[in-house]
Amino acid sequence: MWGSGEGDRLPYQSRYSATKAALNALSLSLRYEYWDEHIKISSATPGTTAAAIFGDVKPPRSAQTPFQSVSRILNGVVHNDRVILGDDPDADGAKDCFDPNVQEGKDQYFLNVARQRREGTIVF
Repeated sequence: MWGSGEGDRLPYQSRYSATKAALNALSLSLRYEYWDEHIKISSATPGTTAAAIFGDVKPPRSAQTPFQSVSRILNGVVHNDRVILGDDPDADGAKDCFDPNVQEGKDQYFLNVARQRREGTIVF
């Protein structure tokens, strides 16, 4: 994956994750700061979407189309959802992310993903 037009590789996705977390926090803060002015703000994550972010790398087979991602996000906006999760894997992960009963499995999964990215065997 490529950074935002800078031409340098993302270091195992840490820059992407950090900016995504910052945008989420900013969006949710602004949601409540502007609520009384009837300005509605949601935080949306598109999920794994077959888009230009993959560059020359083929997106995973499980990637949704941009239309599917946009449809889900717009549905969340219409319902004024606080956080809009763009695909089922993101929604499932959000349900489990703080569950101590699945922590070991999640830690092992993400450790394996980080190792594979570092080795260059997966790049998405």
